[in-house]
Amino acid sequence: MQRWAPLLSAYQYEIVYCLTNKYANADCLSRLPLQTINHITEVDDAAITNKLQIEAALGVDHVRNATRSDPVLSRVLKYTLSGWPEAIDSETIKPYFNKRNEITTEDGCVLWGISVIIPKVLRDQVLNELHVGHPGIVRMKSLARLHVWWPGLDEDISKVIRKCSKCQMARNRPPQVPLHPWDWPRNPWHKIYVDFAGPFLSKMFFIVVDSHSKWVEVEVMANTVIETTIEKLRDIFVCFGLPKQFRHLSNFSRRKEEVPLSKT
Repeated sequence: MQRWAPLLSAYQYEIVYCLTNKYANADCLSRLPLQTINHITEVDDAAITNKLQIEAALGVDHVRNATRSDPVLSRVLKYTLSGWPEAIDSETIKPYFNKRNEITTEDGCVLWGISVIIPKVLRDQVLNELHVGHPGIVRMKSLARLHVWWPGLDEDISKVIRKCSKCQMARNRPPQVPLHPWDWPRNPWHKIYVDFAGPFLSKMFFIVVDSHSKWVEVEVMANTVIETTIEKLRDIFVCFGLPKQFRHLSNFSRRKEEVPLSKT
């Protein structure tokens, strides 16, 4: 009636009682009598809704039997029926204890609101049902919240998605990290880059590049041990002086490292 009030307020009308025999179209469904009426029973809409939720999940009998054999949910069922204690020490019961005012029971099953609390032995089956068609992590979570619940449900769904190769192939690519260029040195021989090249013609080459002037120094190496490398660097530093820093581009890890000269 509330939603019709704003609409009807725009009109001037008069309410007149109309007799039944003056109705032009009779409502058959509301006026057709039942064949036999023995007694009238009151229908519990909440109970019907809860049973439909349980039946939609895995079936009432299946969930009820698994709840009774579950060491955690059997205690939750007992506390819900007989009363919760003032405090709970068990870490496995605490998630249910925090929601104790919202937990109910229906036909031997435990519910949080209208969501069925699934016993541990049936959770993999529920996750497989939710994952049919590879709906993705967001859709899986929204479907699960409509019907089922247990502690750590969102994390379990995330694990299923991470293990599914098809879901990983169809997921959105992560945003690209913006490139940060290296600072341009103001003076020559302020920053140098060193690396090994080869083997070429059975020899290794030690390459040093000045970042500012792009001057290249190449030394033929008999080997690439640290002692020989240090001697070659000393010879180069005698000619050009000591740089402030150098970057080492490793042939193996390809990781750029900035190393102060005082530590080499």
